[in-house]
Amino acid sequence: SAGQSPVQVAALQSILGKLQGEISAGMAAEQARDQAEVYNFSAAVKDCFRKLEAKKARLQKNASAISDAKVAASLCGGSVESLRNRSATACRAAHTFQKKEFAAHDCVLGESMTPAALWQNIQCVEEFATDVRIAKDLHSLCNDTTGEFEREKAQCGSAQDKYREATCTLRREMNSACSDYTMCHADTSQRYSDLKTGLQAIEDGQRAHAVAVEKIKCYLHTVLLAAPAELATDGIGKKRLEACDVIAGDDVRDKYTITYPAVLDATACLWKEWSGNSEAQCAIATGTAAPPVMQTTRMPTTTQVFVSEYIGGRVMRCPAGGDSSACSSIAGKVRGRYDIALSPDGGNVFVADRASVRRCPADGNGSACSIVADGASSSLKDCQRLDVSPDGSNIFLVDFSGHRVLRCPADGDGSACSTVAG
Repeated sequence: SAGQSPVQVAALQSILGKLQGEISAGMAAEQARDQAEVYNFSAAVKDCFRKLEAKKARLQKNASAISDAKVAASLCGGSVESLRNRSATACRAAHTFQKKEFAAHDCVLGESMTPAALWQNIQCVEEFATDVRIAKDLHSLCNDTTGEFEREKAQCGSAQDKYREATCTLRREMNSACSDYTMCHADTSQRYSDLKTGLQAIEDGQRAHAVAVEKIKCYLHTVLLAAPAELATDGIGKKRLEACDVIAGDDVRDKYTITYPAVLDATACLWKEWSGNSEAQCAIATGTAAPPVMQTTRMPTTTQVFVSEYIGGRVMRCPAGGDSSACSSIAGKVRGRYDIALSPDGGNVFVADRASVRRCPADGNGSACSIVADGASSSLKDCQRLDVSPDGSNIFLVDFSGHRVLRCPADGDGSACSTVAG
């Protein structure tokens, strides 16, 4: 470093120290956060299937219970039919006897063969001092077999009701499980896809940035901080410049390359064979719900609409029903925008930008935005959703990676945030 002033040397060493220290550390930390976010999002997609499998195991037990209930209902059906025939035979015999033997009397016996109708006829004939012992014996058999049939019929009806209820309950639970899984997979897959698209759009730039930092460190260390006499010897200066210039930084590129785990496509719920062939009629729909449509967040007012986009990273104010060319930015370019919310008075728009939430004047241009919550002030890790209280005094933040819900003063700086759930 001979030939350079102490001030110049100190400045160059300070720059080199920052590049080797806080700048490199900051870049590495940002890459680590991005990678962790990718892993979290891909795990969320896989978690949908894990939850589905957990429900499937429970539903399989319910399906086994249906088989037992079906057997019980089928067995009682045969028993009821046998008792029905016995009752009909006994009552028919009693009716035939009374029709023939009591025909001379004025006591009319209609076509009814119920025990009550037969007994009423016997009581009428007894008034004429007619011997009715045989008729009473036949009636007793009719009455006993009819009672046995009615009791078995009631028990069988209960068994069939249990079978039908078990079948319909299983169908409802299957439909609910399939619908929950379909919506879960559609939501988490879309968010994972959006995250990948957003990160991949800047990943090449991050790698190029990292390589550039390595080259600058090389220039500082081997050229700018070297003695001019040393650089002039045998073309050493030129060789060192060339050596710095050709740094490819393959190891650095690999370090700043994000790994994106593959996730499975949505699986179909093929469980209908468990109860789909049942004759039980259930007043429920058997189809699974359609996945939700993922849309850009739109916050309407009476005269303007606020639109946010994930990939472009813009929050725009546009005339309601007007020309999109008249839209203007209110929050500048933000990275990884997940959600926005409008204050009840329409004065501010709250923007969730990964690990921070900002408050921006709805009529501003982004220059007056301020932090409402971030990692430093409130340990916010990953705000996915937010909303404003009806009176506008607080905002509620869903911290996805932190597994909690925060309440923060809408006019605060994040220092007064508190956990309300999680």
